[in-house]
Amino acid sequence: MKRLIGLSAIAALALPTGAMAQRGWETIGFRTVGAGSDRDTIAVRGNERHRQIRICSINRPIGLQDVRVRFNNGARQDIRTRQVLRGGTCTAAKDLRGRGRNLRTVDITYTKLQRGVLPPLVRIQAR
Repeated sequence: MKRLIGLSAIAALALPTGAMAQRGWETIGFRTVGAGSDRDTIAVRGNERHRQIRICSINRPIGLQDVRVRFNNGARQDIRTRQVLRGGTCTAAKDLRGRGRNLRTVDITYTKLQRGVLPPLVRIQAR
């Protein structure tokens, strides 16, 4: 069963769908939302500069509360989102402030909205 969940998560990352297929976005990190978790830190690959970020829920809905972006230069940016992301949808593009937009981590605060076989998968995208 765990292998099936893992393979489903990999397949979901490889196939852009609907709102996630827009031009210019690249996946820079992802996380499977754990049972009972309400906050996760996602390490993103560095050494690239980005001007916008968005959060996508791949296969199940989540209640996205807040997003905190940490940059390699030590700065951080809080992004209030407070929205329900249905499976297969993304937040609107959020502008990143400042010149040093080399991302290090993205902290997300959320709630799981459904139980099911597949846990929610969150994708972080930037351009």
